[in-house]
Amino acid sequence: LRGDVYDARGTVYDKSRYKTGKGQNSFAPSEVIDLCDSD
Repeated sequence: LRGDVYDARGTVYDKSRYKTGKGQNSFAPSEVIDLCDSD
């Protein structure tokens, strides 16, 4: 699933919506928390 990332619950998110750090799947802690809490 190119261009998609998953949070801890396996929800699919479009990678382009989030700013990445080093590496393809690198997220800021606040972004990861936001993804998990928003579900």
